[in-house]
Amino acid sequence: MKYDELLNWVREDLIFRRLKLEDMGFSLDEVQGDTILFGEAGLSLDSIDGLEVAVGIEQYFGIKIGKLTADIANEKFKSPQTIARFILDLQNIPAV
Repeated sequence: MKYDELLNWVREDLIFRRLKLEDMGFSLDEVQGDTILFGEAGLSLDSIDGLEVAVGIEQYFGIKIGKLTADIANEKFKSPQTIARFILDLQNIPAV
């Protein structure tokens, strides 16, 4: 999967649909590549949402993330862009 396709999958399927953001009052347009996902500056997602993102990645790609620490979540799950790059890194594919 190319980076742009992966980023769209992360935005639409992994974040918006899997986390049911529409039920929380968000639209897909509010989930852009650089949208901050956690904290008051962004969508205010919580640690349970972070775990759900990790599970979604593991299930879809069949890869293990391992122990999800706060540091990993804060760095790798900061935005859809960082999640897409993280997935590519796990698969050893350059983000072209």
